[in-house]
Amino acid sequence: MSKTTRIALGFFSVIIGIPLLMIGLVVTIWFHPNLVLREKWVRQVLENHQSFVVFPQGLPEKIHLSAQNERLFSQAVELELSPFCAEIPEFGASFCTKQFQVHFSFRLIRWGIGVERVGPIEIELPRFSLKPVLNSKKTSEPDRDKPSRFRFELLPQLSLQPVRLAVGEGVIDPNRRPIRFSGTVGFSESRDATRALDFAMNIRANLPFEPKTLTLQGTGGLTKTDDLSVQMKLSALSGKTSPGANLEFAGMVNLRTLEGRVEGKGLIQRLIPLLPRVAISGFRLSREKKIRLQAKLDTDLTIGSPVSPQKHAMPNPVISTHLAVVAAVEETNDGRFQLAFELAPIRQHGMELVAKLQADWVSGAIQLRETKISLQIPEFGKVVQSLSRTQFAIPAPFNSLRGTAAFDVLDPDSAISGVPFSFQSNLRSPRQALITRADGVITLSPDNRPISAQGKLILREVTLEAPELSPITPMPAVGGDPRIVTPSLQATPKTILSADENVPENTKKSHGVENRFPWAFDIVSEEPVRILYSLFHPNAPFQLTGRISSQEPASFHANFQPMKIEYLSRTARLERMTVDLKNALLVDGRLSIKRTDCTIFADLRKTPDGTTFRLTSEPAFDEDDIVAMLLFNERASDLDDGSKRSVEDTRMAVSRKSLGFFSFFVLASTPVESVAYNPTTRVYSARVRLPGGFSATVGSDWDKTQEVGLMKRLGGKWILSVGTSTDAEGSSRQESMIEWWNRY
Repeated sequence: MSKTTRIALGFFSVIIGIPLLMIGLVVTIWFHPNLVLREKWVRQVLENHQSFVVFPQGLPEKIHLSAQNERLFSQAVELELSPFCAEIPEFGASFCTKQFQVHFSFRLIRWGIGVERVGPIEIELPRFSLKPVLNSKKTSEPDRDKPSRFRFELLPQLSLQPVRLAVGEGVIDPNRRPIRFSGTVGFSESRDATRALDFAMNIRANLPFEPKTLTLQGTGGLTKTDDLSVQMKLSALSGKTSPGANLEFAGMVNLRTLEGRVEGKGLIQRLIPLLPRVAISGFRLSREKKIRLQAKLDTDLTIGSPVSPQKHAMPNPVISTHLAVVAAVEETNDGRFQLAFELAPIRQHGMELVAKLQADWVSGAIQLRETKISLQIPEFGKVVQSLSRTQFAIPAPFNSLRGTAAFDVLDPDSAISGVPFSFQSNLRSPRQALITRADGVITLSPDNRPISAQGKLILREVTLEAPELSPITPMPAVGGDPRIVTPSLQATPKTILSADENVPENTKKSHGVENRFPWAFDIVSEEPVRILYSLFHPNAPFQLTGRISSQEPASFHANFQPMKIEYLSRTARLERMTVDLKNALLVDGRLSIKRTDCTIFADLRKTPDGTTFRLTSEPAFDEDDIVAMLLFNERASDLDDGSKRSVEDTRMAVSRKSLGFFSFFVLASTPVESVAYNPTTRVYSARVRLPGGFSATVGSDWDKTQEVGLMKRLGGKWILSVGTSTDAEGSSRQESMIEWWNRY
């Protein structure tokens, strides 16, 4: 054999021998793993790699790790450690062990391992603490973002052997309000011949909120055919009024097929303030190739609570009723889930609510199939009576109406990609009417989330009475009363979900997500809206159109029809008037006032810059004569000096926009004694004659300063006067005087 041939054979022997040697080494270790699983080697590995698990008091004195080949691709592993303490910084966990024995077996599968047997396991922790770490810093390695092909699975033929986990003193402290607990959970060998293992659980926890204590107990067993049966009982009620729950569940599931059923019942008390009691009955969850769920909920619903008169002048209305809900879920052949929800009728405060929903759950989205939500008011008078003397009391003039009203949500319509709804009212009183109808649609997103709402409100017949307020008196002021306590300042009853008063503020926020739901309604009157008021004859009719929206300011347009205005002994006629409201109030109209020698026309315009009047007459007169006939029904040349000064002051007040619409109306429709205007302060005052021998003084300037007074002659030259005024800062001043009056 030549030297070259020997070199080639040696080279190929090395090339082939090294892989064969590696394969042989792997096979040897696989069938005899204890050759490398030496305690010294395991201890060295743990000492050099304390990154995930840290041993602050040193490694366990005894470390026993062994493996035994059971079949060609299966290994049985045993791990036993002497008492030790350890920490897992990434999760904020720390614990000490008294006993730690873990036995399991696994089998090689494609690209991973599968667990075949769990147990026996014996873990006893005298002390355990968990304080979750928020915003933990993680190294940004590119490889971590790549999906791993390694698989870890629990095989269908998983075998469970005795397992016991015990905790002596456990603490979970997520937000400096620790939850302390202790207990055991485990499977033990059964004395029952039909069972392979018995299941037992006993956990007790002390909570930092109501309910103060919680107990969870469970019993059951695992049969030799892998059927796991469990009975669980949760007790967390310490009294009839304190928050808590008592729940009982029993069920059986096959660990291989995951088919079985769970049934239960229970009582939840004060879960949230609105639900003081929730009783669960008829709960049944089953899976036999398909999943089915049925449940009945009987609950007491309480909205609001009576408040003593010392704390609140007008309490919230109290809604206290009983709810009966039936819910069902069923899986279909094509993988969808059919959902059904039905609410028994609720009758409260003269209203009746009925709800029924049917939907499909497909790929994480809900698709509505049938919707029936109906709120009926068969007798509006009962609503008025029930809500009287509460913060939701029906205000005048609506509180005198009687009749019916209804709100309905209809079935989804795929043609409009939304859910239609409607509202209608048929309310009347001897002098009033409120007959309306609204139709709209709630638009749904592709995943069936409500994203917007739009509709149209039609005023078919609206006649309302305005309050009897005199045009020469100021509008009643609305102010707060410090004796009234708002509900937010009152102590609310404790509930299960009200235990976050000490949670940091940053965890209570909505994480920057705003719950926006845009909506818009168009308003149009089918017949003229009519306002009944003693000055308007027979009423004030106007056509109304408008739009209210969550995205922009409300806008309205009112077109008044001609009407007669009568006040005291004078009459005016509104020939036309349009009122527009959008960001500002705009008015454009014309009044006509008949006098002895002519008819006076007042063209008025109100803009953000002020109110302007243009006075004309038929036949035509100059402005002084028009103002003189408006105030005194005489030509300017026929007036005395005092009346002429009143005419000049009125003309100046009109030209400088110091006269508002209602003030002009008072001057136009009321017998005037005198008018005075101060061009420096832009304040005018007018004295008008009233029935019964009274005189009234009214005045205003463009900066909202208002004053009003009454005078009564007592006899001779003595006069009794009372008055009130409000300046631009809102300060009020009242005065009463007895005057001696003399003309020089």
